[in-house]
Amino acid sequence: MVRISNYSGVLTTSSSTFTRNRRSGAFYFEAIEVTPKRTGNYTFKSYGAIDSYGYLYTNPFDPLDTTYNLLTHADDNEDETSDQFSLA
Repeated sequence: MVRISNYSGVLTTSSSTFTRNRRSGAFYFEAIEVTPKRTGNYTFKSYGAIDSYGYLYTNPFDPLDTTYNLLTHADDNEDETSDQFSLA
């Protein structure tokens, strides 16, 4: 896990995969740990060259159960390549 405030990464065919919400197909992912320094409102954004989907968990991500510890998630649409969600 990576602990930083800004992050840049790349998913490749050798990246870890999971199955999203019991659907068919494998999706590439990278788990990143975020630890806020103080209580407040936070906005998480992602930008990429491909369609993406964002998840935020309270505890470690379990690729075998993507609903376990899930706080929120965001999906743009098939024509967009950025996601955003806010958490207070």
